[in-house]
Formats: sequence, structure tokens, C-alpha cells
Amino acid sequence: MRSEPQLRSTKESVNLARRHAAVLVALLIVVMGVIVAFAQKTFLLEKQNADLKSLVQELSKRMDKATFSTVEIWQQQMTHKLATEHENFKKHQKATDKLATKAERLVEANRDLTVVVADIGKRVSSLTGQMHGVTERVNSFAEQLRQLMRLLGWNLW
Repeated sequence: MRSEPQLRSTKESVNLARRHAAVLVALLIVVMGVIVAFAQKTFLLEKQNADLKSLVQELSKRMDKATFSTVEIWQQQMTHKLATEHENFKKHQKATDKLATKAERLVEANRDLTVVVADIGKRVSSLTGQMHGVTERVNSFAEQLRQLMRLLGWNLW
């Protein structure tokens, strides 16, 4: 049998490894949620970009009804707004790429932790087998000692 402190230490090691794995999985879920949020923002920016392009097309159809200078000013404003939205889109895309890289690193760290936990499990299993063998030998020795004591007439148990 394993001693109580060794059993407790082994259980604590396994529980600690499980907690670390749970924290990594939770972090991975949070990162994935942020990535989804950025993807949604990217989709909205693309939709706004398409809407702005359609507005520019609509404006070009109605250009003959308005004065050229007014249309030109409005077009410059829209072009500037479009350029600004495009820059924002690029920034969000870069942030999304960075988060994806971090998520990949977390996945790799989770794999590494899984390997470590599996190794700990193998070691615990090996120690359990060794402790079982030691316990059997100690019990066998104790039984032989009892038999010897009885043969000698020293019945202490």
C-alpha cells in the first residue's frame, strides 16, 4: 500500500495539472470569442464599405441633377471616409491576425501540457505498481517473521 502522504501528493499533482489544463482551455475559449468578435466587426466594416460604394454609385447616377462642385466636395468627403474605414479595417485585420497567432500558441501550449499530464499519469501508474510490489514484499516478510516467531515460541502478535 502507498503511504498516505505519497498518495495525497500524487493526487495533488494530478489535480494541479488538471487545473492548469482547465485554465488553458478557458483562455483558449476567451481568445476564440475575441477572434469571433473581431470577425464580426470585420464583416460589419465590409458591409459598410459596400454600402458606401453603393452610395457613391448612386451619387454618380444623380450627378447631372446637382452642381458639379457640390458633388465633388461630397465625393471627396466620401472618399476620405472610405479611406478611413479601409484603414480601420486593416487595423482590425492585423489585430485579428495577432489574436489568431496567440490562439495557435495557446493550442500548442495546451498540447504540451497534455503531454506533461500524460507523462505524470504514466509516472503515477508506475509508482503505484512499484508501491504495490513493495507492499506485497513487506507483507510477505512480516508473515515470514510471524511464522519464525511462532516457531521460536515468541508469539508477539
